[in-house]
Amino acid sequence: MNGLMVIRVLAALLLILAFFLVFPGGVAWWFRESTWPFFCAVAVTGIPSLAGLYFTRNMRGELNSRDGFMIVSLGWLVAVVAGAVPFVASGLLGWVDAIFEASAGYTTTGSSILTDVEVWPKGMLFWRSLTQWLGGMGMLLLALAILPALGVGGMQIMKAEVPGPSKDRFTPRLISTARILWGIYLGYTLLATVGFYGVGMDWLEALDHAMTALSTGGFSTRNASFGAFSAAAQWVAIVFMTLGGINFMIHYHVLFRRNFRILNTSELHVYLGLIVVSSLVIALSRLWTHPDLETALREGFFQVVSIMTTTGFATSDYAQWPFLAQAILGGLMVIGGMSGSTGGGVKVIRVIVLLKTVAVVCRRLLTPLRIIHLQVDRETVPRDMVEACVAMILLAIVLVLGSMVILILLGMDPVSAFGAALTCFSNVGPGFGTVGPASNFAAVPEVGKILLAILMVVGRLEIYTVVLIFTIGFWRRR
Repeated sequence: MNGLMVIRVLAALLLILAFFLVFPGGVAWWFRESTWPFFCAVAVTGIPSLAGLYFTRNMRGELNSRDGFMIVSLGWLVAVVAGAVPFVASGLLGWVDAIFEASAGYTTTGSSILTDVEVWPKGMLFWRSLTQWLGGMGMLLLALAILPALGVGGMQIMKAEVPGPSKDRFTPRLISTARILWGIYLGYTLLATVGFYGVGMDWLEALDHAMTALSTGGFSTRNASFGAFSAAAQWVAIVFMTLGGINFMIHYHVLFRRNFRILNTSELHVYLGLIVVSSLVIALSRLWTHPDLETALREGFFQVVSIMTTTGFATSDYAQWPFLAQAILGGLMVIGGMSGSTGGGVKVIRVIVLLKTVAVVCRRLLTPLRIIHLQVDRETVPRDMVEACVAMILLAIVLVLGSMVILILLGMDPVSAFGAALTCFSNVGPGFGTVGPASNFAAVPEVGKILLAILMVVGRLEIYTVVLIFTIGFWRRR
């Protein structure tokens, strides 16, 4: 492992974070709030980053796969700790709560320990939203745009960072890929900001919610989340949450290459189909208590899109809905968005592969002499990818159930413990029971908060990236 190169990339990541910390500091200054928390955070991140870049200034070369996995794992750890500094420096949170809040931000989980966000300074709320925006596309993907200037090859980082079973590049040059991704992401963010401003939000709340909607994060500046805003604002959120949950390769091909054939993919069809069918079923169930058709449809679509894209916004307390509606939302929470999106969960494509694997096994049992290959969109799925998808889902089940048991031992009731473990691993935000949409995670024991913060990062990096660094083979010299 090239330790100095790893340090150089982490130093570059810290420098990026120091740069972005200036923006919430500017918001605090504009509204005459204390800028000290952000000044302190800039110093804490900026000084080590400049020192690291200086002492590794002569380093050049390519990163191998082990370097990439180490950088991603350590990068998220460094980012979470650095992201917690403003919360602690302000005196608003202790370290455990600050780590939890920063983890929920960068992983776009949206779980929170804040009981009254409306009394928080606007600069601090902007920082919460910004952490989700940075984490949505991936902080290390942002670093890829500057790695060539540091003499560092970054493809291995992209392989470890970008969610989903495949890591397709849009262009031959990695720097072009990073710029295209961030260009699309920034463009959608600006459109969402204009959209929210046009339906009644002020400019700062519009930007806050644009960043957290597109990143499928879920942090809001209101205690009632999107329940505090107009019906029009909720429909705008539905559109941009849905866009955030779609593979960004599809966005690229449609927007830049006018290749509309890419819309004919199984994963996109299943993703949109689940949203439409689930929303209509829930809307029908809501008509019994809300006879207004528009309200029922809006609540159904909003909550389904929010949960499936793992955003976590809420317009009402779905914990009070019929069991069927809660069961549908729980299933969508597990599935999540598409691969290559800002959404969490196990991803739609893995569920497709798992179901097709069951079908292939059954067909082989019925016709043992036939050679049957698993195909998605008329392309044979390699056996190693099938194994990785199945193993990922099994690991997810083990992690969620294991974490649930620990949380029960810490004093949580089974429903709340399961909801907390599932929502944090899937990067959704609200869960069930005492951590449902009408509550928060403030009452979770401190050990439980640390466990859930770890679970958020593991879920965001889709298990393997973190698990690999704990294997003997990872540290063995080659």
